[in-house]
Amino acid sequence: MKQNKLSFESENLVVAYISFNIPGSDNKESIAKYLFEKFNFNSTFAKGQNETSKDWFYLTRNQHQVSFRQLKYDPSYKSFWEGTIIHFSGPNATQFYKIIQAQKFDWNILKLKNASLGRIDLHYFRKSKITDQSDQLENFMEKCCQRIRLKSKRRKAKWELESNGFVLRIGNRSSSNYYRVYQKQNGLQFELELKNQVVKSFQKVLMDNSLQEFEDNLSKHFYRQSFESLNLNSYYMDWLLHWYRQSSLKQNTIGLLTTYLKNDNKELTFNFLRFLSFLQSQTKKSYTRSLNNEFQ
Repeated sequence: MKQNKLSFESENLVVAYISFNIPGSDNKESIAKYLFEKFNFNSTFAKGQNETSKDWFYLTRNQHQVSFRQLKYDPSYKSFWEGTIIHFSGPNATQFYKIIQAQKFDWNILKLKNASLGRIDLHYFRKSKITDQSDQLENFMEKCCQRIRLKSKRRKAKWELESNGFVLRIGNRSSSNYYRVYQKQNGLQFELELKNQVVKSFQKVLMDNSLQEFEDNLSKHFYRQSFESLNLNSYYMDWLLHWYRQSSLKQNTIGLLTTYLKNDNKELTFNFLRFLSFLQSQTKKSYTRSLNNEFQ
């Protein structure tokens, strides 16, 4: 049976950050000028790790921005790479990815033989629901941390209250997969930050404009990381449970199932199989109500 490809639109996933690493500094100005003239992106530029960014190409009417930071080899600042980092964040990243989706971006401007994908952040926003009232957010985050501690002594997990609300962090900023959950005014934002060799595994299909494959692979990676990182026994996980249920009914979980069967973590594999069995046995009306009993 032919499997349906996932897309960011179908999964309500948003590109919240994207960066590229360009060795050297020869073509940074031509890239900034291209983004400015072709797509109305203002740009900022800074040298080194600590210099404050300054406006570079700028027009008041432009609504989006790209940042350039030129780094030099400097062991005193733990900088061992020389080149320019180009990054888009927040709505700027979302807008830039729309340009990629429309296949309007000329990848050759980056001199592809040398350029590499540095980082991608992908997030899902879950709106608050009435059922959340019976499930304390602090308790959910603490159980996520407990799950990580039981599974791995090396992987870190912590949650804390910050000025804008509770934040859960799994991994650290140098992790290839760094997972965060942010409390927002009207819900929770589940965000995955991909770096290092993990993000580079998605580089070729992106720069080849094979976007259907790119979005399908990255969406599945996001769901796998969510499944491995979070405590499923919570009303906050209804979006993830719903996705697995729909995928199971459509027989689209075969690829994910194969991945887990190859995993040496027997507990994870067992829970995944149990999870799929549970989803298949529930109706849309009953699966949320019975969740707490099923996973105790």
